[in-house]
Amino acid sequence: MSKFFFVCSKCNSRFGKNFLRCPICGGLLITKYESFSWELLDRGDIWRYSRLLPKKKENIVTLGEGGTPIIRANNLARRLGLKELFIKDETRNPTGSFVDRGISVVVSNVESKRIICPTRGDTGASLAVYSAKAGLEVRVYAPRDVDLGKLYIMLLAGADVRIVSDFLSAIYLAELESIKASIFMEISPFYIEGIKTIAYEIMEQLGGEQPDVIIAPVGSGALISALWKGFEELKYLGLINQTPKFDPVVMLFRRMEFQRRSMRTLARDTELFIPELAEAAISAIRNSGGTMISVNESRIPEYIRLLAQTEGIVAEPSAILPVIAIQNLLDNFLESDMRVVAIITGSGLRTPDILRNLLPIERLLERTIGETGKIHPLRIGETKIRILKILREKPQHGYGLQKELTRRYNKKLSMPTIYQHLKELEKMGLISRIERKEAKRKILYVITKEGLKLMKKIGYP
Repeated sequence: MSKFFFVCSKCNSRFGKNFLRCPICGGLLITKYESFSWELLDRGDIWRYSRLLPKKKENIVTLGEGGTPIIRANNLARRLGLKELFIKDETRNPTGSFVDRGISVVVSNVESKRIICPTRGDTGASLAVYSAKAGLEVRVYAPRDVDLGKLYIMLLAGADVRIVSDFLSAIYLAELESIKASIFMEISPFYIEGIKTIAYEIMEQLGGEQPDVIIAPVGSGALISALWKGFEELKYLGLINQTPKFDPVVMLFRRMEFQRRSMRTLARDTELFIPELAEAAISAIRNSGGTMISVNESRIPEYIRLLAQTEGIVAEPSAILPVIAIQNLLDNFLESDMRVVAIITGSGLRTPDILRNLLPIERLLERTIGETGKIHPLRIGETKIRILKILREKPQHGYGLQKELTRRYNKKLSMPTIYQHLKELEKMGLISRIERKEAKRKILYVITKEGLKLMKKIGYP
């Protein structure tokens, strides 16, 4: 087993036991090793690096995480104007996310039979399946806007899932229960150790050569912190000649964040903020000579399609941010002949609710209209059904529908979006409009007989 201990990043105190934070100053704990060697095991998961990972027990808990491919993305590179672009495809992990690497190390070292976890989605889904494999009980606190695909993974794996109002509430409630069980949070040094293996694999897969640039999204700061730790360890082991901060062409770690508005972003994982990890990530960026940039979330749908259509990879919104950033960086920081690695952190197949909004099913299923002109129920999405339910009660104008959708279903839609739904429903013959010449809002929408028939047919009599 690897002999390891923990050191506080602030006060340098050394501990033999894993705490959530340094018990002296509250700082971030970093894993250090008494013996450290590049002796790789003959296996395909992250545990081939067992000599560089913490292990308290002989039995490890693995589902085959790690060993993800690094793909030469020639098609995408041509579209973006790069000579060499590689994609580190973390969607290939067991739950479709890079966090599986960290959770495997966490669960392999946990000492209790019960784990508590606050999550935005990824860590909860991963912890649920790894805990199931290890025979552990897990309770997850997740905000009400958690991605449905990730929620289904938690529930199917048998986790006790508690839905709360927001992520801060999830953290608060989890910490209240931490006296009775082990609590997992992304500041866990075990978690960071698992994620750092991405750096090891990039070095191996590129034949020992360093990329000029690594682009990765930042949520909590765990990914950037872990990547930097991994590359520093490779330098210590003599496997790379210089750490990125000393390279003539520095390795750039990029933070993608959105122009914050009152509405939540599609890239929900970037909403995470953990001060200790943010500080560590900023330190890594400075040491690497890198920078932070912002991208606009309005480009997410366009680039999700672009990546899927050029390289066959379906990314979730937060994972597509590095690809969006390349275009911005070419204008200021990148040169077209640089070797660039973009890390795609998670699969879009776990976010069907978001993908459905990006690619409305109504447009994809237009061919389901038969020769008789009858409408197949599958063409009617959830929002349109809700509009029909409201109109079945009484006619409404556009703003009235917006208000009712918000009040009844917490569905906040812009007026252009609502009018697009109304236009499509009218085209289907499910609603019609009434014009009132003397009224302030002149147009009312009413459900038609065909609309009533359809509602009955799909189970809303």
